[in-house]
Amino acid sequence: MLTWRPWVGWVIGIVCLTAVVAGAVLLLWPSQDEPLPAEVWPVEVDPTPRPGCPEREPDWPSDAVEVADDVVSLQWCPVKDSADGATHPPAEVLTTGLDRWVATFNALPPAKSNMPCLGVGAPSYVYVLAHADGSTQTIVGSRAGCGIIGGRGGASSIEELTLSLFTQQRSAGFTRVAVPHYPCDPWESLLTPSVDEVDRAVICGWTDGVGPTPDATIGSTQLTALLADLKANTKSGTEDHTQGGLDLQLLAVDGDRLRLHQTATGEFSWRVGERWYRWMPSPTTLQLLRTVLDESTGSPHPCEQGLARVLPVGQPLPDGPVRVWICGGSRFAPQDALTTRLDDLVAASQSPTGCARGEALVAEYADGSRVRLPAGADCPGNEPEQPSAAGQSTLIRTFVRLLGRQRADAGSVPPGGAKEAKFCFGPQVGLMPVSPATATGTVFCDFTPPGGTFEERHISGMLLTDAEHRLVVADLVAHSSKDTAGPGDDPQVVLGLVQPSGDRLQVLRARGRNAPLFWRDPTTLQWYRWTPSADVEKVFAAWRLK
Repeated sequence: MLTWRPWVGWVIGIVCLTAVVAGAVLLLWPSQDEPLPAEVWPVEVDPTPRPGCPEREPDWPSDAVEVADDVVSLQWCPVKDSADGATHPPAEVLTTGLDRWVATFNALPPAKSNMPCLGVGAPSYVYVLAHADGSTQTIVGSRAGCGIIGGRGGASSIEELTLSLFTQQRSAGFTRVAVPHYPCDPWESLLTPSVDEVDRAVICGWTDGVGPTPDATIGSTQLTALLADLKANTKSGTEDHTQGGLDLQLLAVDGDRLRLHQTATGEFSWRVGERWYRWMPSPTTLQLLRTVLDESTGSPHPCEQGLARVLPVGQPLPDGPVRVWICGGSRFAPQDALTTRLDDLVAASQSPTGCARGEALVAEYADGSRVRLPAGADCPGNEPEQPSAAGQSTLIRTFVRLLGRQRADAGSVPPGGAKEAKFCFGPQVGLMPVSPATATGTVFCDFTPPGGTFEERHISGMLLTDAEHRLVVADLVAHSSKDTAGPGDDPQVVLGLVQPSGDRLQVLRARGRNAPLFWRDPTTLQWYRWTPSADVEKVFAAWRLK
């Protein structure tokens, strides 16, 4: 009788899965010296209940399972909640090579409870075997720990054999089975479809802390053009996990898919086994994707959309933009576009100096095309500074100056989201200068609940009343004095003086009990130390109880 350990060796399981998937896909992928074919593409898919698979997770057997030699088909079923990473196996049934499969399985040694390796947990997959008499038999396998399958050791060898048999069966020709599947899930596909079998494409956006959700489905005519561009311009690449905006997934009817991850360079990147590939969409394809995304999601901000041709650092902006946005990197960026004095900005891009912290300009032209230009090479260190600080990119400083003049000419600051969900999460420098005099509201962040358990409202902050805001601003101006040191490392956000655009000036507390408060003039970069009056402290005390 076997007694299984209750914990899961998921790390070893993932390593085993990577080796198995790499071995499977390399059977179909060309060598490095061969041209990239149009027929084969990598995919990632989600395990969705499918016909012939059990509705609930089967139990582990107490002893080694024996399989009779009259198996006529094998259905490979995914386990959605697999602890070592769910996968999407082939949807069709296996009907060839089953005698070999049965003989190999029955020859595996029975597992023992004292095996010197990590124990098993949740199953990774299930095989459903159909016998000649119409009965079925389920075989539970795990990639984690000892690699147990049906009460026997050697799950990886059976999985490799099963993938090989499916590959051989597919090479003889097969028809994909349409099964229920959900787009935008990030799980691995064990075998890849051909590009000609892709009949659906979805632009996937990631929700905050929840996972992927489908944003936009690409129409059939648009899909044809996109695939033609993909086949013509795919190249060998290198590993790149930088975030550029989008995931684009191309799906077959059975849920097999190619997941393209957009990098910070604007290219889309993916991996097959140990090899990476990249694709820079043509301007026409970028416009196609942006149109689809705009129509389905309500025109996300250009900095979030990620659909622009990326220029190298130091290359000037092309002449003739009609509007330009700035993307903040680690800093909060204004949401409104610069639409005036654009020739001055283009001129500043001819010979920029200084460094940036992930900031970039997105310029749009009359034909709808967009380019994205990094504002400068990366700055040393991790602490974000105000854009007017010495050494900061001249492109950033020029944009901030020109947008400030545009706002002054208009006589107002356009709305753009006064406070995002994690306003109080940590210090964040804004690109646009906000002084106490120009702030229109105050967000309170100084919650200190018992036990240190913060609720969502503590992270997002709470807006003070207009009267309280006026009291706080007047007190801050009256009771602040210059300071040479500032709050030091890792300060806590206490207040945010904000404009309707979301631009902000944060008031910070140094670490430590009863530590002083500080704020920084965004123009002179001078730190100030603020000692609130008793009236303001009463306001703070009342809000801490809410």
